[in-house]
Amino acid sequence: MWNWLKSLFRRHDSREIFSFWDGVRERRADPITLYRGLSSHKDYNLENDIPATVEGDPTAHALTVRVVREVFDVPGWSEDSPGLTERETVELLWQFDGYLESLKKSTNLTLISRPAMEPPPSESSLTSSESDSGSTSHEAKSDKPTECLEPLAVP
Repeated sequence: MWNWLKSLFRRHDSREIFSFWDGVRERRADPITLYRGLSSHKDYNLENDIPATVEGDPTAHALTVRVVREVFDVPGWSEDSPGLTERETVELLWQFDGYLESLKKSTNLTLISRPAMEPPPSESSLTSSESDSGSTSHEAKSDKPTECLEPLAVP
């Protein structure tokens, strides 16, 4: 019985779930959901807004804080209610980027997420094509996009 209980905790600890402090308590979230929320946010462009935030652009900074609070569902700090300060909110984004970097180094993230019920590409779905250089490349055929989990564009 004890081994069974230990195995439950081991499996839980080995899961790749992002943990962070929200200003009130320690929280855990699916990194794919968080990444998708950041990369598909209607008002935010990871490739432009993160570098602008790093460079000190006040508009990009305010936008980054707002988007991170929305995506991570963390409250802003005030004297009346606990939460994250603006600095802590931006640091949460950097912490998440570091987490993505460590995942990328420790796991195979080529196809991290596919639409539900879509099987992985099989050997027969891979085709060879000739490029201008004469080399052969393999490419999976699919009408549906797949999502890759890439580290954020932090300079």
